[in-house]
Amino acid sequence: MGDLETLLEKVHDAEIKVPEKKAKEILSGNFTLTDMYEQFQAVKKMGPFGKVLKMLPGMSSNNLPDEMVNNAEGRLDKWAVIIQSMTPKEKENPKILNSSRAKRIARGSGTTEKEVKDLLKQYIMMRKMLKQFKRKKEATFRARRRKRNAR
Repeated sequence: MGDLETLLEKVHDAEIKVPEKKAKEILSGNFTLTDMYEQFQAVKKMGPFGKVLKMLPGMSSNNLPDEMVNNAEGRLDKWAVIIQSMTPKEKENPKILNSSRAKRIARGSGTTEKEVKDLLKQYIMMRKMLKQFKRKKEATFRARRRKRNAR
């Protein structure tokens, strides 16, 4: 079943205090690689990835192969190093990352260009998810407002 209470405690302990203004920026689509890096650090503060996953309901040790968990943890570590190898401009505006910048980042982080591109793909996916979350939240807010006005 998982130990949800312990998981919630770990999430609370690792929680990064995000100012309200920054949270609004992130939800409006201004999610940067710096923000992503901070999220990786928050996950790491919670403890070993495998233990955290096993606390989730339905995620017993039988459901997730150790190799898969280790790969995910290793990928997060590599991505953190890749982000650390970027300039502040690149972290704030990943759209400027071209092939030569990706090569430089890969050399600086001890990774491959493919791993740099994989990080960027993941970043784009996370950014899209946050935008979708914002749209759903706004739609819910509008529906509630219409409901109140209809009374």
